[in-house]
Amino acid sequence: WNWNFFLLLCVLPLALADELGVARSSLSDGLTVNSLLYTLQEFYTDAQYGPDFGYYYTGRILHDADDAADSKGAQESFNSYTTMPMALSPHFGAMLADRLYGMWRALGEPAPFFLFEFGGGTGVLARDILKRLKNARPRLWEALGGYLLGERSLALRRVQRQTAYEFVGGPNPKLHVVAAD
Repeated sequence: WNWNFFLLLCVLPLALADELGVARSSLSDGLTVNSLLYTLQEFYTDAQYGPDFGYYYTGRILHDADDAADSKGAQESFNSYTTMPMALSPHFGAMLADRLYGMWRALGEPAPFFLFEFGGGTGVLARDILKRLKNARPRLWEALGGYLLGERSLALRRVQRQTAYEFVGGPNPKLHVVAAD
């Protein structure tokens, strides 16, 4: 992050407005100077999800399968960082699945039972949780009405479906990858 860039984007326009004698609160046509500025929140949103260069939107955060350093494939390699579910896969997901099982039992074993995850990255955590439930917790697996993975990025929704393909299709899919903001 470059603080000079931040000053140029956010502070300089306000200083110029003051220098030019433009009131920040209102302009002649009813607009405010603040409404004309590119806010830090707008910059952050565009940098993360903007269609032109957004980090998550474009899907460029993922290595191509041919470029991956290991044989695990594209869905498990990030260019910039690795999250805990990815670094500790499948153990992290298995641990959470076991914890979810305990919570489900404490709730009286309701059915159907739904799990929600927002911003699921490559879908590794969802895949690992679902694998553990299917293989080690059959009662919760049967009660599971669905695991809904909400993701803003179209590119990542595609990767999530690919990563956890075994749970997306079929007559009774457990994983539902949906657009969410």
